Amino acid sequence: MKKLKIFLVVFILLAFLNVKADGCDSNELKRLKEEARNLEFVYDNFTDAGGNVRFKISILNMKDDIVALVERDIYRLDFDTFKKGEDGVYYLTNYAEGEVVTITVRAYTRNECSAERLRSKTIRLPYYNQFYDSKECKEYPEFKYCKQEFNNTEITQEKFDKELEKYKKEIAPKEGEKINILKIILIVLASLVVIGVITFVTIKLVKKHRENDI
Repeated sequence: MKKLKIFLVVFILLAFLNVKADGCDSNELKRLKEEARNLEFVYDNFTDAGGNVRFKISILNMKDDIVALVERDIYRLDFDTFKKGEDGVYYLTNYAEGEVVTITVRAYTRNECSAERLRSKTIRLPYYNQFYDSKECKEYPEFKYCKQEFNNTEITQEKFDKELEKYKKEIAPKEGEKINILKIILIVLASLVVIGVITFVTIKLVKKHRENDI
């Protein structure tokens, strides 16, 4: 792995120092950049042995003449290269929630275009919503911090409790309105029942009175 890193550093430094005799052919560079534009970046979450939420970043449509790296300090060999998995998909794993990952795509060829920077992609990994399956979220599923399993910002216990209390106060009148409407419906139904009973009894009495007159 270290030999691969040294090799990558050498050809990247050559690109930085611009020592190529003829330069990169424009048509070849255009082709490589088109390959880089067709890359698709996706991420999936998993739980590690310690119970922490981690992320795996994958790149789809990778070709053999391009390479993807996460460059932190190229001169100190501080970078990661996307590895090819058994399914042919290139990936890096074990990233933390909320982490910002910048990926650089370079040419990996045997011509003058080698190490040319083709594109970069910044991925902002989300935060796991620890309250998503909580009893509060089951009781208030429409609360803003209960709708998604992942969020762009970290939600602390203090923030969740504070916003939930505000939400409860906001919906309190609406809950009261529902109760009042239900009471009105019950009163109307009860009134209809009473009217129906009175009508029935009245009809029976009138009918009996007529029979007695005969």
